[in-house]
Amino acid sequence: MFTNGDAKLLFVASQLDQIPPYNLAKKEVIVIGSSNVGKSSLINRLCNRKKLAYTSKTPGKTKQIIFFEVSPKIILVDLPGYGYAKVSKKEQSDWGILIEQYLKSRRKKEYPYYVLSLIDGKTGIKKSDYSALDWLISHNIINKSNATFIITKSEKIKKDQLDLISEELAKITDTNPIISSAYDNTGIKEIRGFLNNIL
Repeated sequence: MFTNGDAKLLFVASQLDQIPPYNLAKKEVIVIGSSNVGKSSLINRLCNRKKLAYTSKTPGKTKQIIFFEVSPKIILVDLPGYGYAKVSKKEQSDWGILIEQYLKSRRKKEYPYYVLSLIDGKTGIKKSDYSALDWLISHNIINKSNATFIITKSEKIKKDQLDLISEELAKITDTNPIISSAYDNTGIKEIRGFLNNIL
């Protein structure tokens, strides 16, 4: 079962040869989202740890792929955020190549993985989100059965806006998006339930 409070940092990879081989005894849950979507805050909430994942008010700080062991059988994989224009073109290219190589290395039937795709509720679905999702779907990285959407920062938006975002995302997967907030714990129980279910 997914247990919170015992999570730990396993690996930090800034290039392909630093990425650990897939551990068949565990399942990887990949966390994807735009810069400043709230990935680190969400990971800390999920794991009941204030400083497990580094949080910053400046987008684009996460430049590596970070692996966290959050239970004996689940590894959370925090990918660098996409779509931050103030990061140099070279850095964006380097991150893109690293992420692409990692994702393609996991795209084998014997490597079961799942995707938590985070969407910023405050800004809604952005052009960069659509671009990332198009790439992930076209390369068979995510599909209707292995991806769950999480709408973050729900405390900052109105219900009708949440409903519109949810309706759009429901067209992509078979599951309803999880409405979440790292600020007031909304949706954390549901995300932990998702992690338990994949076991």
